[in-house]
Amino acid sequence: GADSYIWTPTTALDVTTGAVVNASPTSDITYSVTGTTAGCSASESVSIVVNPLPTVSFTVDNSNEPIIEFINTSVNASSYLWDLGDGDSSTDTDVTHEYTSNNTFTVVLEATNDCGTESTQETVVIVGIGIESIAQSGIKVYPNPSTGQFTIEAENIQNIEIVDVTGKTVFNVIASEERAKQSVDLGSSPKGIYFAKITTTSGISIEKLIVQ
Repeated sequence: GADSYIWTPTTALDVTTGAVVNASPTSDITYSVTGTTAGCSASESVSIVVNPLPTVSFTVDNSNEPIIEFINTSVNASSYLWDLGDGDSSTDTDVTHEYTSNNTFTVVLEATNDCGTESTQETVVIVGIGIESIAQSGIKVYPNPSTGQFTIEAENIQNIEIVDVTGKTVFNVIASEERAKQSVDLGSSPKGIYFAKITTTSGISIEKLIVQ
């Protein structure tokens, strides 16, 4: 052994001298150590390859509600576990799932590799099950998407309730008399997807609103 040691570079080292050092780099790196004894020195190097944890993410396509598509966009993962929020789960990379009740569901995706597991979650709101659609009756929502200002037209509107993707009511109006047109102002609401439950004398319809 040498009398003294110097390690370079100093990145992620607990100390830079001594025969033993502890390294905790976050990316691949090569360290060099120079040992010196009585004016003589020699050097060696060691390379460390860092395998990162998974980066976990997914997107949600609810355009065909209550059948929801979950598209996995994770990287550096070797296996996946989905908790779909209604008691069902899956180990597939991407998942298409049909919900059977109206509710707010928290969907969790876990991504795993040899270094560990990371997780993320998204909220899915199902509102249209068991509600008769009357889209053929001439309901119009415009402009859609918009910056938050919408007009809803339908025959004999009685009530309009709008919820966000967490199921929280952000707008509700009960018509004092049946009307054919109603303005909706979501200008103070965050950008995103909302659902309008439109009640008329003919029934109930669910319409998707997009605030840009």
